[in-house]
Amino acid sequence: MRKADLHIHTDASDDASQTIESVFARAAEIGLTAVTISDHEGMVQWAAGRRLAHKHGLIFLPGIEISSSWNEELVHVLGFFPRGAGQAFERFLRESVWQERRRVQTEVLAHLMRDGAPLTLAEFEAEVQTNPSGTFHLPLYRLLKRKGMVSNAMDYVVMRNEVGVAFHYPTVQEVIEGVHAGGGIVVLAHPGNTAPGFHQFTTDEIATLADAGLDGIEVFHRSHDEEKTQMYAGAADRAGIAKFGGSDSHHANSRPGNLVGDHYCDWDEVLRVIEGD
Repeated sequence: MRKADLHIHTDASDDASQTIESVFARAAEIGLTAVTISDHEGMVQWAAGRRLAHKHGLIFLPGIEISSSWNEELVHVLGFFPRGAGQAFERFLRESVWQERRRVQTEVLAHLMRDGAPLTLAEFEAEVQTNPSGTFHLPLYRLLKRKGMVSNAMDYVVMRNEVGVAFHYPTVQEVIEGVHAGGGIVVLAHPGNTAPGFHQFTTDEIATLADAGLDGIEVFHRSHDEEKTQMYAGAADRAGIAKFGGSDSHHANSRPGNLVGDHYCDWDEVLRVIEGD
């Protein structure tokens, strides 16, 4: 089997710390064939991914992870763009994802300012301008960290939740349509994730999503034990969709099981999806 780790985060995700250079160095060292950088709601690392893949003799499949909803519970969806993302997808991101992130941050900022926090809208806007999309390393999180009000991303999430500003995520169906409009492949990420707030998918729900255009599911993932892996592999086969997988690695110093290449899928099965076979 040619191994592919198609779910990796870099420090362009607000909850990850590893550099893209360290990702590719490890991928080459352990003999992976292909990798995907799938940072949250962002594509900023794609150019570097292509360059480093060429340097290390690897295949790079550009990707992204998008937060969505199913039955009012959180779901992560992976989008893969072997030929790059079209303008329709970028418009979907801007209108359905990035604007929502900005709304949440500005509402949290307003609440903190009313409580007397030493923050200004101008400071927030300056952080936004360092990355106009406003999606990577959340501008408000960066500002709060610089001010010493939070020490890490989890502190920020706790503060945001205490303020009570809720995200309104696009539905899984809307993400499927948005990724397909941009020429991408849509994969349901870690459908058996037991983390608080996440929806755990049944095999019947997988079949429903396959009928709605889902191209694959992330069968091989650290949140799936052997029973879940077999269940979702069977669901994918019955629905006629592909079995994807990846480490979902966030940090270079993680414990074994969470490192680049610790979970993977068959690159040749994925390649058949990319080539339309």
